[in-house]
Amino acid sequence: MRKKVILDMDPGIDDAIAILLACRSPELEILGITTVGGNVPLELTTKNALRMLEFVGAENIPVYAGMRGPIFGELRTAEFVHGQDGIGDVNLPEPSKKPAKGHAVDFIRKEVMEKNPGEISIVATGPLSNVAMALLLEPEIARRLSSIVIMGGAYATTPWGYGNESPRAEFNYRNRSFSSKNSL
Repeated sequence: MRKKVILDMDPGIDDAIAILLACRSPELEILGITTVGGNVPLELTTKNALRMLEFVGAENIPVYAGMRGPIFGELRTAEFVHGQDGIGDVNLPEPSKKPAKGHAVDFIRKEVMEKNPGEISIVATGPLSNVAMALLLEPEIARRLSSIVIMGGAYATTPWGYGNESPRAEFNYRNRSFSSKNSL
């Protein structure tokens, strides 16, 4: 049986690769991709998700735009790492498909609470604003998820400390400290 997943992400270079890998993983059933402002603004993360799905021939997977930035505070992006377009300035064509209608948070709530309770794993590779907002609006989601896998945190020493954002923080956590704290 395939594992039902929702990919919650801010497609920069790292998440673009994650989309390609997930789409080629036969053990996964990707129910949808939810995007969040992070590496670049929301409009670009959403376009990048659509671009990657077209590139890999998986246009049937819906993409839902979500939170533009943190629940509290201002969006801090990382174009200096991911390029102005978020995917290394490779100038891919505009996606032919538009995002799905509706908000990412509503998609998460509906899938987890109504359609597939107890069966869904959220794979969050971006800031946790969508996940945190879904949990704030519907706390029962925490009990109805199969699991949540988060790309965040830091382990071992790098030349500049432990995290990629500061000596103690990884980008996804520091960029959304309220969301990270309330999602865990």
